[in-house]
Amino acid sequence: QLDWESGEVLASYESLADAKRAMDMRMNSHCIREVCDGEGRGTANGFFWRWKGSDSMPNHLMGVTKVMEIRKKRNGKIVKVFKNSKEAQAFFGHQCCWST
Repeated sequence: QLDWESGEVLASYESLADAKRAMDMRMNSHCIREVCDGEGRGTANGFFWRWKGSDSMPNHLMGVTKVMEIRKKRNGKIVKVFKNSKEAQAFFGHQCCWST
């Protein structure tokens, strides 16, 4: 478990189940695994995650930047733009599995 802003390692867990319990997440949630596997998720529960032994870091610390957009389905018009997942999480009032 890493701090998303700094990349600092905050905690290490023996299993995904242990990490989910520590974060008070549902056991059937796939958020942490998806972040670890690099499957398009930037954070899980507000943190960056990686497998033990991996040196991967959050994209913004690697010089990669993305803009998050909310679009209307029918016309594709941009409704809201966020600089990062933390900004989107604050706007929506909760943290989990934000696609980036």
